[in-house]
Amino acid sequence: MGNHDIDAAVTDLKGKVKDAAGGLTGDTGLQAEGKLDQGISKAKQFAHDATDAVQDGVEHLRDKANSAEEHARRHAETVTARLRDLAETAWEKAADAGGKVYETGVRGGQKLGESLEQKPVLSVALAGVVGYLAAFMIHSPSSPLAPEPPPKRRWLF
Repeated sequence: MGNHDIDAAVTDLKGKVKDAAGGLTGDTGLQAEGKLDQGISKAKQFAHDATDAVQDGVEHLRDKANSAEEHARRHAETVTARLRDLAETAWEKAADAGGKVYETGVRGGQKLGESLEQKPVLSVALAGVVGYLAAFMIHSPSSPLAPEPPPKRRWLF
């Protein structure tokens, strides 16, 4: 029993004593004062109970918030570790792919060198065709690389 409960019980007891004394003596003022003390006692008890309920609710919410925070922290750590693993795997695969692209380029360069040595006339003709196609694509009106045509002049008369 806390101080609030004792205070409320004392006020209630005083009220009951005054009410009983007023009833025995016929003093309605004392009897009314006793009933008022009993009402005050009930109000104090109600206020104390409400305060306790609010404090319990706050503690419950604090516990829930702490639990949610801990859950979020654990989940974030798990996700971070998983992302780190995925990043390392992507890095390794990118390095492997880069190595394969390099090796393919080296082999392609070797094949091109061998082809130039074995068939120089065909290589020159092929280079000419590629150059012509590149120039055609650059200067074609539908090419995004083609220069814009000059604006059409409109005469006022």
